[in-house]
Amino acid sequence: MPEQTYVPCPHCGHPYPMTAMQKELYRGRTLACNNCAKMFSADELTPAVMETVRPWSPAAPKSVAAMAPPAPSPPPRKSSGWTVALWSIGGTAVVIALLLAVLIPPLNRAREQSRRVTCASNLRQLGAAMQIYASVNGGRFPDRLDRLLAYVPSNTLVCPSTGHTPASGSTPQLQAADLAKGRHLSYVYSGDTYSTRSTADASTTIVLYEPLTNHGDGINALYADGHVAYLPTAQALVAIPGVKTATPNPAGPATATAPATQAAPTATQAAPTAPAQR
Repeated sequence: MPEQTYVPCPHCGHPYPMTAMQKELYRGRTLACNNCAKMFSADELTPAVMETVRPWSPAAPKSVAAMAPPAPSPPPRKSSGWTVALWSIGGTAVVIALLLAVLIPPLNRAREQSRRVTCASNLRQLGAAMQIYASVNGGRFPDRLDRLLAYVPSNTLVCPSTGHTPASGSTPQLQAADLAKGRHLSYVYSGDTYSTRSTADASTTIVLYEPLTNHGDGINALYADGHVAYLPTAQALVAIPGVKTATPNPAGPATATAPATQAAPTATQAAPTAPAQR
C-alpha cells in the first residue's frame, strides 16, 4: 500500500490528501482552502508524506503513590497576639523615653529658674525686715536671723531648691526654737555687726547669702542696701572668701558662739507708733 501524501495550505498549513497523480490533475488550477478560505495554486505545492498514526493503546496505570494527592503544606505560622502587643509596647516605651530625654532637661532648667526667683524674693523680704529692725534698734542689724521672725513668716528663711522645711510654731519664739534644731534655714547670715550708721558702702556689703549647694552654679546674695544679685560660682568665691565652706546659720560669725544680747522685738517695736492727734 503506497504511503498517503498531502499538500498543505501555504497560508494556514491545513493538509489536503493528494497524491502525485492527483496533483497532475489539479495543475494550473486555483484551489480555495476550506479552513482559511484563501486561494492558492496547486502548482506550487509538493505532496508530502503524511505521518503514520500510531494505534491507540491505554496508558499504563500509575502507582498508588503517584496517584495519591500531594500532602498539603502547613499554613504559614502567624505571629501570636502577645508578640504583637509586646512589640507595640516596646516601641511606645522607646518613643516615650526619647521624648523624656529631650523634654526633661529644659523643664528642669525652667523649674530651677523659678525656684531661683522665689529664693531672691525671700532675700528681698529679709532685707526689708532688717531695715525695719534697724529702724527701731538704733540702726543696728539683728545679731541673729530668728529676730526677723517677728516681721516675716518662717518659710522666708527656706530656699525652694533645698530640702529644708519652714520652722513650725504659733509664735516667733516657738519658731526660733524650732529653727535652732536644723534643716529649717537655707541662708548664711553675715550682717550681725552691720549698722546703717556704718561708713561701709551698703551697695557692696553682703549681709546674707546662700551656700554654693543651693543652686549649683551660683548663689543669691543680699546687700545691706536691700538689693539682691545672683552671683555665679566664680564671682561668689571672690566676693565672699568663706562661701566655699559656708553652711546655713541663724547667727552671724561675730555672735555664733556668744549668747544673744538683743531681745526679740515686740509687736509695739515692730510697728512705729502713730503721732498723737491734736
